[in-house]
Amino acid sequence: MLINKMLKFNKMTIAYRGLLKTYHLPFSKWRNPAPINRGTKPARMNIRSDGDETIKRGFLEVPNSCINKRLARILLSCLMMFGVWGCKKLTYDDAIPVVQMTSVTLISADSVAITGAVVSNNGDGIQYEGFCHGSDPNPSINEQQIIFETSSNSFTAHVFVQQDSTYYFRCFAANSFSYGLSAPMKFTVPHAKPAIAPCALTNMILTDNGTTNTVDNVYSGTGYASYGVWGLEADCNAGNGPAIRMSFNKLPTNGAYVTVDNAGTFTGNNSPTEVYVEYVNFNTYSMQSGDSVYVAQNANKTLTFSFCNLHYTVSGSKFTDSGKFTTN
Repeated sequence: MLINKMLKFNKMTIAYRGLLKTYHLPFSKWRNPAPINRGTKPARMNIRSDGDETIKRGFLEVPNSCINKRLARILLSCLMMFGVWGCKKLTYDDAIPVVQMTSVTLISADSVAITGAVVSNNGDGIQYEGFCHGSDPNPSINEQQIIFETSSNSFTAHVFVQQDSTYYFRCFAANSFSYGLSAPMKFTVPHAKPAIAPCALTNMILTDNGTTNTVDNVYSGTGYASYGVWGLEADCNAGNGPAIRMSFNKLPTNGAYVTVDNAGTFTGNNSPTEVYVEYVNFNTYSMQSGDSVYVAQNANKTLTFSFCNLHYTVSGSKFTDSGKFTTN
């Protein structure tokens, strides 16, 4: 997706502003100029009056306003001497952006926030920014690439990762010349501990506002997501009682998840640490924002969900659910 523009440019640059009428002298003539005959206009010099004061297509352009050819010769001689002894030779690296990785932060059991920064754009505006990462210590720019059409000094992305795994992250930024790529930053994802609700609960029991219901079946998978990418439905009393539905933006793993009461907000946030929960009993009610659902991964690869206080409102009255259940 990123287009690498390999721009060939001159190795020597001089900017001299404010004196003479514009003369052009090819770079190849700087060190060994042909003699200039007094009183005649050299064929190899081209007088312009367009006010352009930049170096373009291999010519040194000396700005406006004196007609005195003798002074012109003196100035050109000085500039040629400067070109021999004092001019910095630019390299390809002098034109491309300079970037660096600034942080990799664990935000859930299996996701991280990565941040990069533009140290210098080297005088040319940034057009693209992004990241690449992999298990190789020196990932290429094309590996697991994330790219933004932005030009901020600092940029961040969220990346899903696996527990007990080591990753190497690099950031990049591109201008009209090409792209600059940072040194890799190493990060090892720890194994998260199972999360259990901090209250006394019995597995496969849902308590709705003081009324106890037995959870008979817990159906889960991508096909049970009302929103997001993975969901579950816990049915009570052989399908004749209430039910709890949960939607996640990823396959849940060990950790605590925060409820969001609006499906549109939940979908728009696409946060790996949020969960959308509904209580279903004839009607469907969304659980309020800010409550917690705890997830524990079991040795047999099932998942246990627990919560102490999930709240929903019916006609202005607030109800509370607690419960614990394990996927089939």
